[in-house]
Amino acid sequence: MKFSELRDSIPIKDFSLSYKKKPDEKKPPTEGWAWPINASKAHYFVNGESLCRKWMYLAKLDSQESLVIETPDDCLECRKKLKKRLAVNER
Repeated sequence: MKFSELRDSIPIKDFSLSYKKKPDEKKPPTEGWAWPINASKAHYFVNGESLCRKWMYLAKLDSQESLVIETPDDCLECRKKLKKRLAVNER
């Protein structure tokens, strides 16, 4: 028996439908401020990548309330790009 025949004869279970989310379950935010472990400043992340493009971060992000609060601990490049992003979204 050839390997391809053997492979095709093995039934494959589809696990994609076995996990169902509860309807009241909230999705974690996909963007917000975070402070990676080795970073000297806090960075703003969108879908896991910082706006300054220097960091990736997939853990929990801060809430959207911190958008307007500027601190000296923020990455300046992320803050500038976030201001541009918010200005474009307001139009």
